[in-house]
Amino acid sequence: RDQPRSRGLGDVYKRQTLALTIAYLLLYVKFKASLHMIGIGGLIGFSVFFSYEYQLNLLLPIAILFVIAGLIARSRLKLKAHEMKEVYIGALIGIFSEVLVYAIYNM
Repeated sequence: RDQPRSRGLGDVYKRQTLALTIAYLLLYVKFKASLHMIGIGGLIGFSVFFSYEYQLNLLLPIAILFVIAGLIARSRLKLKAHEMKEVYIGALIGIFSEVLVYAIYNM
């Protein structure tokens, strides 16, 4: 690979739009996903693909993001704002939207 194939901020908007659309559609089946976890999951997914695409060693920042994700998840559970499955689903939606849009536009 000579140059990264990223299309800039347009891809970021597509990824987050996909994640929020999935969360919105889940509301129709009476299931709420943690938007906080969607956000941090998306940031983790973006950081991983950014590191891969630009051949950067972002291991420490990504590890810190995982710690922050754990703290966010714990706070959502402790405040009884979400159940465990809602937190997990939120994180998975955030990461999944990054993977899917990256696969569609960059593979």
